[in-house]
This record gives sequence, structure tokens and C-alpha cells, in this order.
Amino acid sequence: MVGETMRPLGARNLAPVLEAVSRSGADLVLSTFVGSDAVRFGREFHGAGLPQRCAVLAPAMEEFVQEHAGEPAAGSWTVWGYFRDLPTAENRAFLTRYLARFGDLAPPPSGISEAAYEALHLVADAARRAGGWEPQEVASRLSTASFDGPRGRVCVLGHSRLVQHLYLAEATARGFTVRDEWKSRDPRLRSR
Repeated sequence: MVGETMRPLGARNLAPVLEAVSRSGADLVLSTFVGSDAVRFGREFHGAGLPQRCAVLAPAMEEFVQEHAGEPAAGSWTVWGYFRDLPTAENRAFLTRYLARFGDLAPPPSGISEAAYEALHLVADAARRAGGWEPQEVASRLSTASFDGPRGRVCVLGHSRLVQHLYLAEATARGFTVRDEWKSRDPRLRSR
């Protein structure tokens, strides 16, 4: 660890951050910028010529950030449970259903929207097993809910943990390329 700097949400002047990175000699920058701040950071980082000197791991970078940053995001790395370009049969089937339902002009799915989709299915699984929508009954069954979705199986474990696979992806000028996958060894993730 050679340095740390923080900026408030919506900060316009990122020059001090970029200068600190440049002086640090860091091999890797962990960027926790989100939304438009992440877009701005990616563009300015690229504009300062820093990608030739160090890599960026941006765990909060997802499709819309990459799309808005464009070419400057290329070469950055991120980790999510879902990417639109995830090369699985489940994801291809999900995208086919999504486009058939909402059309080619619909907003593209992202890690955040897929997580919301998953959450609804997990609650529905709990409600089916509860036999209705009584909140206490659904909540009591949510702690063991599971769903086979676009990124594979996810399972709720207790009241504070989601058992899931995660994917490491590299941003390109046109999207993300999944480079590695961390599969949980939890037996609950085996398909039904």
C-alpha cells in the first residue's frame, strides 16, 4: 500500500488524485468511485496516461459505467456476480427472454438490475414455500431461498449471506470479457 486518497461524491477536481497516483509508483489502483464519478475518473485516468503505468481494479464498475467511459475504461478490471456478456447458457436464455419481452431498445441488463431480478425470484421462492405472502412466514423462509438464474444458482444462507459465484472481468472498448470465475464449493449451488 503506497497511498490512499478520498474524494466526495460529485467531486469535479480529480487532479490531486491523479497526481498522487502518478507520484506513488503504484502497480494497481483500487478505485471505489461509483456512477458518473467512476466515468470521470476512468476518462481522466486514461487522459493522464496512467493505464500504461498501473492497472485499475474498480469493483463498482459495471456495464453503464464502462459504456459511458468508453475506450478509457479498457484495461480496467472489476468483479461482479453478473455481466451481460457472461458466456453461459442460462444467461443467453435470460437475454433472449428479456429482448423478446422488452424489445431491442430496452435498457440493457446490468449487474445491478440482474441482482434486483434475482432478489425478486428469491422472495418469490420464499413465498411459494410459505404458501402465501404473510411477511413473517416469507421472511422465515427467505433464509433458505434459492434461484437458478442468468448467472447460475444463488442461495440465501441465514439472514446475512448470499452464496454465489463471482466473475473477474476486464473492460474492453465494447463491454467486458470474463477472465476468471470463483465458484463457491457450497453444495447448495448445485443445480436442482
